[in-house]
Amino acid sequence: MGAAVKLKMTAVPRQQGERARLKVVRGPDYGVTFVIMGGRAVVGRGEENDIVISDLKASRQHAEFLFTQAGWQLRDLGSSNGILLNGKTVQTSPLRPKDTITLGETTFEFLTAEQPTTMLAAPPRSMEQVRVEESAFEEQRRKVRNLAAFGTPPGVLGAPAPAVGGASAGGGPRRLLVLGVIGVGAALLLFGGEEVVKKKPARKAAATQNSDLEKYLPADPAVQSKAAELFFKLGFREYTQGNFLRAKTQFETALQVAPRHAMAALYLQNCESRIKEEVDAHLRTGKKSLNSGKLREARAHFEQILRLLNRDQTNPHFIEAKEQLEAVRKQMRDEPEEVS
Repeated sequence: MGAAVKLKMTAVPRQQGERARLKVVRGPDYGVTFVIMGGRAVVGRGEENDIVISDLKASRQHAEFLFTQAGWQLRDLGSSNGILLNGKTVQTSPLRPKDTITLGETTFEFLTAEQPTTMLAAPPRSMEQVRVEESAFEEQRRKVRNLAAFGTPPGVLGAPAPAVGGASAGGGPRRLLVLGVIGVGAALLLFGGEEVVKKKPARKAAATQNSDLEKYLPADPAVQSKAAELFFKLGFREYTQGNFLRAKTQFETALQVAPRHAMAALYLQNCESRIKEEVDAHLRTGKKSLNSGKLREARAHFEQILRLLNRDQTNPHFIEAKEQLEAVRKQMRDEPEEVS
């Protein structure tokens, strides 16, 4: 028997010889459970691995799960996109039951064989956590866009209510401060601990501004430009890493804050062109994989198209990929369970 067994379900009872298991709670292989039988298992998209995933963002050999005297350890094998352990970037780290590990666009929930049978066979709990984190970021981004378009609503992040018999408190220095704080907060929420370290000086500056708003805050256009520049830099970083959909979101947000940001507009067009190229390539490769019977590869390509075009569901490529994906899933349902 190999180092891991693949089962197409999450409610899996304890297996004979089981050492640990990984439940896929997010990604192309959602709903699959990998049961680790040995003291070492390598995961990646390459067929030579103990655990093979259908994630195009994963490296061929992405990570290693190793049992030592100190317990289970996780190690990055030089992957392109790295590893997130409970939302934080790691190279090597000990593992504990219920930890979540993200490789590319796939998130696992880790459990050891010593856990109670009811926990091993329970539905994954991490999916709700992932959804909550995504919703939190989307809410922060929505507030930034609303703020840029309509001003600071009363009661949002401590914004004062309109003054009676005077100018609206929705404008002026305090509104500008709130804009900057929300912009930085949304970025930190998206990129986690790494950005927290990088943005500490900005947080200190915000505290200084709080003590004397009139003295330290610049005029409205400057503050908006600074917030837009933050989103542009985040987008540019994603763009250089080939994450064009994430980059597009950042550039769009920058333009919501500062519609005349020329570089954001230029790179937004570049993103749209690169996304179109990606969609065309995935559609061609997906059809070839389907025709040659490589159903798992075909599914990954068509799902990627749906993700890239999720906001443009009338696009002919979206419609075609959806139809092809339904055909792939129908064929896969008729297949027996796979064992690796």
